[in-house]
Amino acid sequence: MSHRTSCFQLNDLFPREIDIEVCLKTLKIFQKLEGDVNCVVWDASLVLAKYLETMCQCKPDFLSGIRVLELGSGLGVVGLTAATLGAQVTLTDLPEALPLLRLNISENKQKIAISPLIETLQCLNNTVKKKPTIYLTQEIRDSEIQKKLWNVFYEKLSESFYIEKIPEEQQHINYRSSDILLLKIIKK
Repeated sequence: MSHRTSCFQLNDLFPREIDIEVCLKTLKIFQKLEGDVNCVVWDASLVLAKYLETMCQCKPDFLSGIRVLELGSGLGVVGLTAATLGAQVTLTDLPEALPLLRLNISENKQKIAISPLIETLQCLNNTVKKKPTIYLTQEIRDSEIQKKLWNVFYEKLSESFYIEKIPEEQQHINYRSSDILLLKIIKK
């Protein structure tokens, strides 16, 4: 009988990048070179993850707001893909798999942002009597992926909110920049 261990050393791992092309994000999944069932990316997880992506290409809101429970998540490829595509995901696995799964969740948290952020802003507006004023700031980045993500976010945001760009001359004289947007947002 083999003994599984939940311990891993970072130098025993290598990152594997998985592109989620429909939303221009790349997941970074840490895995071992070889090992038991919960420490390498399985081909089956890639097939399901890419199927979810394909469905979202055909129907952009396919996973938006959907609750997903992934049993036996392993390294989290399917669940993280679903979350990146807008689902609310719960990942599960055996206790010995959790440390590496948690590492992958932590590594990819920042990629799960646009839909949950829009939903949070909408929910905030629905829970108060008076429409709140929301201020949001964003530094404009140079990479094409970041530009496209910002455009997707801005487009989705403008579906439900009025957006006013606050001109630089109205901002603090020492704390403003032409590459940083300051936005005032109000629910439509």
